[in-house]
Amino acid sequence: MATQGRGTVTSNNMATSVPSDDPSKDDLEQYSQKVKLLTEIWPSTKINELIARLVLNTTGTAFQKLQLNSQKLMTGDKAGAQLLITLLGGQWGKINLERKKALFKCVQRQDEANDSFLARCDVSWSELKAKQIDLDAVHA
Repeated sequence: MATQGRGTVTSNNMATSVPSDDPSKDDLEQYSQKVKLLTEIWPSTKINELIARLVLNTTGTAFQKLQLNSQKLMTGDKAGAQLLITLLGGQWGKINLERKKALFKCVQRQDEANDSFLARCDVSWSELKAKQIDLDAVHA
């Protein structure tokens, strides 16, 4: 029984980590990164549960679009989550052009401390490295 209780608690904790998506104020690229991370740690036998929670946590036209395609989304594997992101207008695991340009615009502001600037640059490079983007992909 203790094991079952512990499994339920873990499942409930994971369920609270499912992000919401409001197209009017949320960043789609960040949302897609969260969804990708969740698909990596979510139990593979319950991936449709994750997709259902993702759909229910969207609002407005995003919810309507996903709800209309709910049968296509319930694939039982990561392909459903990938389709969900595509339907919302995002790209699964790709860096968009604006993000590439942002890397080149990483310049120190006049009132910014050196440590803050270096931390911002480190985050940009770390994101590119995590996505396995090579220098040719970011070359202007």
